[in-house]
Amino acid sequence: MEIQRFIRENQFSGTITVMYIDEITTKSKRKYIKGKKNGSHEGWWPDGTKKYSFIFKEDTSSGKHYQWHQNGKLFTQKQFKNGLEQGEQKAWDMNGDLMYKYIYNDGRKYGIQGSIVCNGGKDLAENND
Repeated sequence: MEIQRFIRENQFSGTITVMYIDEITTKSKRKYIKGKKNGSHEGWWPDGTKKYSFIFKEDTSSGKHYQWHQNGKLFTQKQFKNGLEQGEQKAWDMNGDLMYKYIYNDGRKYGIQGSIVCNGGKDLAENND
């Protein structure tokens, strides 16, 4: 039986730990109360580097959510309130350069739509000489 189906059908409460095929390295740890995501959900790359860290309340995204590139550099930093993105949201490329930044207020996106060049267009200028 699939893990998510087991959790829902059995109203599982507790922590589910999933291991990589080597049975030594932890792939993820997720907390549930009565079949719903509650608390921290964390994941790791096969080398043990952190992959993500999310918080849930009653199956809904809450608080700060982070994701990391496999090289350990931060990929995304997002904030949630009542399951909706709220506040400043950011993402970086694998080199640590900011790819985008925008604001969400009550689930609505404000400011720059989509990705922007955050290095002042330096790369574009160098490539278009």
